[in-house]
Amino acid sequence: MDNMLILYSNDHMIKSTKKMLSSKFYMKELGVPIVILGINIYKTSNGLILSKSYYVEKSFEKFSKSDNSTVKISINISVYLSKNRGKWINQLKYSWITRNLIYVMNYTWIDIAYSVNKRSRYTSNLSINHYKVIKRILKYLRYILDYRLYYTGYLVMLE
Repeated sequence: MDNMLILYSNDHMIKSTKKMLSSKFYMKELGVPIVILGINIYKTSNGLILSKSYYVEKSFEKFSKSDNSTVKISINISVYLSKNRGKWINQLKYSWITRNLIYVMNYTWIDIAYSVNKRSRYTSNLSINHYKVIKRILKYLRYILDYRLYYTGYLVMLE
């Protein structure tokens, strides 16, 4: 296992879990986490804040550098996707961005699931409309980039 994060409301439980795990596996303590699996973690006096903005910015800047516009909805229902009957378009970049969108969708922003699902059906025979749909999802992610997950309560993180 590469990364592990132990959160619990009881300091004793964290220590006993770490002791049990270290008796069975080699472990290295890296201190208070800042990033895990591409998710930024901010500790506040009230709890934790999770953000995927850094991952999204870095992953998608390769795909859409020049356009910084945003949209409030991730899908345009008037765009019809079908197999390309015209000029062939390189699918490598499309497949790469699909993988990244699925990761973002699964771990932080489930609200893009429908849009990602609709466009991920096409990984070959791409047309320009397929890229328009991707760009729209990216514009939506730019719109919600500052959205965060807030966890408040009695979590304890060892420092």
